[in-house]
Amino acid sequence: MITRCVGANADVIPDIYVGNLRGSDVFLLASDGLTGMLEDHELLSILNSDIAPAVLVDTMIAEANRRGGLDNITVIVVRIDKVGESD
Repeated sequence: MITRCVGANADVIPDIYVGNLRGSDVFLLASDGLTGMLEDHELLSILNSDIAPAVLVDTMIAEANRRGGLDNITVIVVRIDKVGESD
């Protein structure tokens, strides 16, 4: 879902979400070139795989391209392995 775009207005105000991180959390940041080509349940299935984030990225991009790759595809996957103790 596009929540903000750069270039439409002179000022861009980012959406900020606050929450608690837990070990094994996975975050996906992707352009519409990916989300327009794969369904949410397909992305979830890929992200739930126990493989390295770089391989997840390659898998999603390859699948989007296999389906026609109609737009630029940008994908970032971050997996939280461990959350440190608070001091």
